[in-house]
Amino acid sequence: MECTELQRNVRILATLRETELPVVSCYLDAEHGVAACRGFLGERVPLLRRTMPVAQRESFDRSLEHIERYVNENAQASDVRGIVVFVRSVEDPFLLTLRFHVPIPNQLVVDRVPHIYQLVALKTTYDRYVVVLMNKERASILEVNLGAVTRQTWSEHPLPPDRIGREWSKERYQRHRQKQTEDTIREKIKTLDNLMGAGGHSHLMLAGEPSMVERLKASLPSHLRQKLVHTVHAQANDHPGDVVNATLSSFVEFRQRNSHTYVAMLQQAISTNGLGILGTDATLQCLRYARADVLLLAEEYDPGPAWKCQDCEDIQIGQEPAQACPECSGTQFRGLAIKEEMVRLAEGSSCGVAVVRNNEFLMAGGGVGCLTRYDVLSARLKYLKL
Repeated sequence: MECTELQRNVRILATLRETELPVVSCYLDAEHGVAACRGFLGERVPLLRRTMPVAQRESFDRSLEHIERYVNENAQASDVRGIVVFVRSVEDPFLLTLRFHVPIPNQLVVDRVPHIYQLVALKTTYDRYVVVLMNKERASILEVNLGAVTRQTWSEHPLPPDRIGREWSKERYQRHRQKQTEDTIREKIKTLDNLMGAGGHSHLMLAGEPSMVERLKASLPSHLRQKLVHTVHAQANDHPGDVVNATLSSFVEFRQRNSHTYVAMLQQAISTNGLGILGTDATLQCLRYARADVLLLAEEYDPGPAWKCQDCEDIQIGQEPAQACPECSGTQFRGLAIKEEMVRLAEGSSCGVAVVRNNEFLMAGGGVGCLTRYDVLSARLKYLKL
């Protein structure tokens, strides 16, 4: 799967119409095959089934049939490490199945809306990039999407005849090899430039034998060098899949550094121009009114229970809802997963999302915040004065 396809699917899920019957969101770690997936489902399903209303059980059971069928058909594939299924049966049926080349933590949730946080975290962590793999015998350009190679081109470097000592001197042979390498580098850079320009790629990784990687890096034009994320050393006999895995870990680290850059921007915005807010209540309101530009979530963020009024959709945070909604005096509430609600609102309004690990500033502010599209505080004060 490519990132653009994942983004389309996330948008579909974020805007899916709610009904009285729930959506089953199923994430499965498929690294250990069908048996491990069945083991998780066997532990989780009975608990969910016992605790749900009787009116929802038929829909739940039918949804499970779709999940089990998809797992049986896909979990044994060698290139599948993660399986995701969203399904709603009986009323306004919906089914979306996804396969990934990267592992996904097990999760099975039943709710009125799809739980998409894990998909968004996957999208913000892995994204897509281009790898140039080069050694003395051959070169390759690989396009990596969400941990999988989706395009690959190889070119061999033809070796000159073994003429040392007969027709060619050692010096002439070395000059020939050097010219051949220079020609190959120029050819690869031209192909790389065309690929990254046509595909809109903004990240580049170099891999291969150290001497070849350094020569390739030194030859990159400035506009490609600006997109270079990291270089990885690899030997000629290394399998391309192992090389991609090595670049993947480096790319994940790069994405995490970028997420901390967003936090620094948030800290600066709060200190200076007001285009940033911290905390669950403020962030949620900002998202509800489509005023957020980038949502920042600490990986450890856990806001606890929340409740949504079924009449006016006002949200309350706490162990129990109020006896009556403070906005409309309604008395009917349903449980709400705040983190999922934030991500759903962000994706529905084309707001960026960054998942951040180990950041003291963000955790001190409640674990969540956002860069805003305009000064929300000033707008509130202006509204109060009117």
